[in-house]
Parts: sequence; C-alpha cells; structure tokens
Amino acid sequence: MAEIKRKSVSYSIDTVDFLLETQAGSDLYLIMGADTFLDLNTWKEYRRLATLCHILVGNRPGFPLIGHEQILDRLFGAQEDPYSPQTANPYEFRRRGTDRKICFFEIAPLDISSRNIRAGAVAHPSAKKILPLNVDRYIIVNQLYKERSAPPLNE
Repeated sequence: MAEIKRKSVSYSIDTVDFLLETQAGSDLYLIMGADTFLDLNTWKEYRRLATLCHILVGNRPGFPLIGHEQILDRLFGAQEDPYSPQTANPYEFRRRGTDRKICFFEIAPLDISSRNIRAGAVAHPSAKKILPLNVDRYIIVNQLYKERSAPPLNE
C-alpha cells in the first residue's frame, strides 16, 4: 500500500526502508524470479537492499537455477565474496557478517511476471488466468502501472 500512496516512482529499497521503519524487528523477504534476479544490479541500491532483507529467487521459463555462485559473484563481486554456500542446502547462501540469505527455489514456472503486467500485459490470456478478476479490475481502474518517467538509478 505504501507504494501505491507514494506519488513518485517507487523503488524496492524505499519500500523496504519504509517497512523496516514501520515494522521494526520484522524479517523481510523479497521474492522474485530468476530473470529479475539476473538484472538486480540495475536496481537502486541493490547491494544495500541485500543487507536489509532475505532474497528468495524462483526459477522462471527460460531461466533455470544454475550457476548460483557465478551469478552471486557477478552481482556482488567475486573479490568481496559476501555470500557463503550453506552446506545443508546448496541453494542457500548466507551473507557474511549478517543473517541475511539469498535462497534459490524450484517451482512449476508460469510464463507471467510483474514486469509483463506492468508493461500492459493484463489483457494477455495467461495474466487473466493468474490474476483474480477483482485484482485485474483494480489495476485497470486505478491505473497502477501507467507509464511514469523514472529518475536515474544510483548504486
């Protein structure tokens, strides 16, 4: 709801900051598809975001969960090596110095994403099957994903 009330462009880091401020002591989990995770370095303050919440990454059509360590190295730097694999679960990586984790999980993937919905794919048949009718109507009536100009991102 905070993102809807925000009159400007809404970034995940801003929402996480808001939630941590209003829900002190809560553990936050950011869930995304592997396709989005591969582009995480384009997000505003993505490195800080990873220190504030756990990140759960599910496979997506065309984006299987392979090469976890190489992906983490590319996003966070092999030199720093901030993530260590957990021996009990090869899909779980714990951030050094914190209790924050990045966990990869397998699901039966559906070929629909929030990115597609934002791009106007609500009329797409697969989106109609996934979104409840009242959610679809709410998005359209409130013009939630109308185009806005975004300020430049900074790390």
